[in-house]
Amino acid sequence: MEQHEFLRLIANSDPAVLAEGYLQADTVEVFPAKVDYDSFEQDVTAHVGATERVAIVGSDNWKYSLHPDKNFAAFHPYSDIDLAVVSPVHFQQT
Repeated sequence: MEQHEFLRLIANSDPAVLAEGYLQADTVEVFPAKVDYDSFEQDVTAHVGATERVAIVGSDNWKYSLHPDKNFAAFHPYSDIDLAVVSPVHFQQT
């Protein structure tokens, strides 16, 4: 998806629906092959334990940064990987 298409998508979509779609995606920008993304999720789950969901977020997922100072910059090899880990167990412990 080109940047202008991404900007149009986020401007014209329900944020909750858009976020849900990205968080439940089978592939992401950093792992375009499902098998690689699945393997990464399994590695994180094995390391962290007690997870309900692991998801890559940020430009690593949807290709473009939403950081206001980065002008919707595209994901690149030096981008950090933002990770969301959903764990009721860890949430309660914290």
